[in-house]
Amino acid sequence: MPRTTAADAAIAQLSRTQRRLATTRQLRATGLAASTTNARCAPSGPWQRPLPGVVLIQTGAPDPRQRLLAAVLYADTETTALSGTKAVLTGEAALALYGVWGAGTDRADVLVAARRGLRDRSYVHLRRTSRWPPTLLVDGIPCVRPVRAASDFAAR
Repeated sequence: MPRTTAADAAIAQLSRTQRRLATTRQLRATGLAASTTNARCAPSGPWQRPLPGVVLIQTGAPDPRQRLLAAVLYADTETTALSGTKAVLTGEAALALYGVWGAGTDRADVLVAARRGLRDRSYVHLRRTSRWPPTLLVDGIPCVRPVRAASDFAAR
């Protein structure tokens, strides 16, 4: 029988609202100990870390939308992530979420504030901006508006 913690109800809520993804900061805010997160993310555990600071609360590979959401969560530092005020998806991946035919999700361009000290990781490419654009939630993922996404994609 798997071990449970008092934080499991809050983790289940995060899992439902964020496509089975959470940041380590969010997990700590639920009361889950870092050692428990590490144990669950061990090679024999039920969870995995697709990006630093991001936990996938499932076995198996993430689907494309989970990968895009993980990219935004990686770049967001708030425990109430997905507000669209610290990190937001742009470029080709955002266009794919908007339903643009032929747009791919292999690369995630994420806008962050100009002075953020994060680095690109794996498929996540950070784009810095000093003028924060208006954002929308598309399928639960914060994105720039389609015109901005297209101009960022064209600029790349």
